[in-house]
Amino acid sequence: MSRYWHALAIAGVALLSLSLPLPARAQQPKVVSTRDATQYMGRTATVCGDVSAAKFSVRTGGAPTFLDLDGQHPNQMFTVLIWGIDRPKFPIPPDSAFANKRICVTGLVTDFKGKPEIVVHDPSEIRLADARK
Repeated sequence: MSRYWHALAIAGVALLSLSLPLPARAQQPKVVSTRDATQYMGRTATVCGDVSAAKFSVRTGGAPTFLDLDGQHPNQMFTVLIWGIDRPKFPIPPDSAFANKRICVTGLVTDFKGKPEIVVHDPSEIRLADARK
């Protein structure tokens, strides 16, 4: 009889554990510097750096806005790209709002001509960074 009750107890615990809610653990993107961003190409990350140059290229195809972080083109460590189609989503033009500020941008880190970049589609993907650390 002892084995029967033991097996029944194990089965009961197993069923109970399946019915309990699991804690929600949303995976937050890794926060990295512009220097380390190349290690995250092909992955989602939050990259923080100083906007060294901010330019709206209205005459370039796609009307891109470029935010160069930690250096100016072609020596920037990282680029934030906002296509013209997404620019109206920003309450203040991004080249004005983020010029000479420290920002953090979250998204898929990609390679453009050997430099890491994130293409931003929504203002929620960029924020002003906290005080320098």
